[in-house]
Amino acid sequence: MVIHVKEHDFFAREDENLICQIPISFVQATLGDTLSIPLLGEEDAHELTIPQGTQPGDIIKVSGKGMTSLRGFRKRGDLYIKIEVKIPKKLNQRQKELLEEFARTDGLTLSGKKKKSKGKGFWKKKAS
Repeated sequence: MVIHVKEHDFFAREDENLICQIPISFVQATLGDTLSIPLLGEEDAHELTIPQGTQPGDIIKVSGKGMTSLRGFRKRGDLYIKIEVKIPKKLNQRQKELLEEFARTDGLTLSGKKKKSKGKGFWKKKAS
């Protein structure tokens, strides 16, 4: 018997595991969030917790939410969710001001370099 599996718009399949990719905002990635993601089968959705500090390309594993095994073990595979962080292309003035303030509190200039400390540098201390 040959079984053909139709491709899905959202999920890819590897054996019993399902793989998908979800886009989130950089705010959601930074602060964390909870999202409802669709599932295949009897359940409609899963509440996925996006941890604070999630990085682009991170993969979140949800155990037991993949496909049922074809080998008759009544075991389900896992769901692997790859995170795609969307960076806004346009900011309003307030958003830009907030990000500039964030950069300053993190010690960054707009060039991306750390601000120099106001104390004596290493070489100046050695010369004294």
